[in-house]
Amino acid sequence: MKVISISEKGKKLLAYFFIGFTVLIWGISFVATKVAVAVIPPYTLALLRFSISYAFLSLLSYGYIRKEENGYLNKKDYTHAVLAGISGITLNFLCENLGLTMTIPSNASFVISIAPLLTIIILDILYHRSPAMLEYLGSILSIVGIFFVIYNGKFDLEVRPMGDFIMLGAAFSWAIYTIFLDKIMDKYNVLWLTRKLTLYGLLAFIPFSVSEFSSHGMEYTKWFSTPVILSVLFLGLLASGVCYMTWNYAMKHAGTKFTTNFIYIIPFITVIFDVLILHNVPTFLMLLGGGLIVLGVYSANKSIRGSIKINIKNTPE
Repeated sequence: MKVISISEKGKKLLAYFFIGFTVLIWGISFVATKVAVAVIPPYTLALLRFSISYAFLSLLSYGYIRKEENGYLNKKDYTHAVLAGISGITLNFLCENLGLTMTIPSNASFVISIAPLLTIIILDILYHRSPAMLEYLGSILSIVGIFFVIYNGKFDLEVRPMGDFIMLGAAFSWAIYTIFLDKIMDKYNVLWLTRKLTLYGLLAFIPFSVSEFSSHGMEYTKWFSTPVILSVLFLGLLASGVCYMTWNYAMKHAGTKFTTNFIYIIPFITVIFDVLILHNVPTFLMLLGGGLIVLGVYSANKSIRGSIKINIKNTPE
């Protein structure tokens, strides 16, 4: 098979396109997850989602990865890859799917969008870097917007705050995923590495799904409605299979910080589809928070000035 060569500029432009595409799909995915998790238990849904994703990525790998690009992770990279798969897939979606049973998609999307700030804080602490004030200011503006959306003008401390708190776990695990992935992504083919990470995360889901089945059983007949089937396929093929690959590509070629900051945009998309599909009307505070998020993304990425990659490969372990 002929391999198409892409210039560095072309790779960067493609990475920008992938950022927009991935953010769009992930914004919609919160609504699709809400539809599916109403019928399929959260841990089992995650297992189904990434089983479909792994099968899809395996087919792509068979067709599009040259033989010489297949290989093995060295011992150190293997550890980082396993930790990335467990944090970015297993822990992230255990928290996300469980949290979505207790909150609405708009809230969930806003809460998980603090992952970029968590990533910055962890990196600055671990590697003793001086903080970029404009980047932190942008993140803080986005967090203020998140606060407005979470509480919707009222402090309901019974159900939604619990779901939002669980979603914080998803944000933290995604920050850890970003850090481990950044250590190894330049060394391997993106498709090949994404398939490996998906496998590690998928395997770690199995005990949780078995425990869920043992405790509650399953009502399989409800799984086969058209909305549920379409939601699961959307989550497995697009939101996981395609988008993990496109996001990892963007991190590799546009820069980790630059790419990660666009997670802040996801809530805008979620709110739009939340209104269109689930009829959860956004409040004034949600819209105000959204405006602050746009300002925050602009400020944070202005401090990065394009696509400066986090170079944590050459820092002390």
